[in-house]
Amino acid sequence: MRVSDSLLARLRFLLYAVALLIWIAFPPLVNASNTTPNQAFGFNLYGPSGLSFAGQVTVTNGSSATAQHTLVNGAAMSVLVQVYNYTNGGSLHFFNLSYPGGDSALSVTMNVTPVYSGAGQAVGFHLYRQIPNKATQLVATGSITAQDSNSQTVSATVSARSAAVYQLEVYNYWPDTQVSYGITITGLAGPAASAGTNLDDRHAIVLNSARPSATGTIVGNRGGAYNYYLVTYPGNNF
Repeated sequence: MRVSDSLLARLRFLLYAVALLIWIAFPPLVNASNTTPNQAFGFNLYGPSGLSFAGQVTVTNGSSATAQHTLVNGAAMSVLVQVYNYTNGGSLHFFNLSYPGGDSALSVTMNVTPVYSGAGQAVGFHLYRQIPNKATQLVATGSITAQDSNSQTVSATVSARSAAVYQLEVYNYWPDTQVSYGITITGLAGPAASAGTNLDDRHAIVLNSARPSATGTIVGNRGGAYNYYLVTYPGNNF
């Protein structure tokens, strides 16, 4: 009889594990943050003592996301899986940001009013970067850095070696509620110059604080291939 009870307990745990894997494999296909608890969808695991674990978003490509958690426990137990979704469709605004590269800091700060009163973070922003020949990559999600009874501040900072155009996605998943927001961005670059005609020093492209970057292609040959740029240096060991 004890052997049968033990087998029954193991089978029960296995069934819960299989059920959990089903929830992991088929999450709702919505935009989401890559952090917990600041995500609009996911799941919580409740054991005998209450809330025990929360699923974390591990994969996202800008249009879908996957949340998962691996449960390991030596004892059999009943686990309640609570799947939540605060999205309700959501409202999105998009902005393109020119980033100059050079490992400089690109900081995004958003002030929001009113303050969301529910669980998680229903109002905020994501920052995406297009990887050549690959899907769009989520590189940052705004985190709450300040809050009072009237407004909330959400911020994020990124840096990278290469110049690129980032996409800022502002989201509002607060059902039937209009929010007002203001965005301040530091570390932006002017539009990148398009190389191609600067094949000699007479046609050098001028780079300055208003236009600090350039993009283009150059095909090598045995005699050398060159693009020319004119850069003003302020001196004084700066």
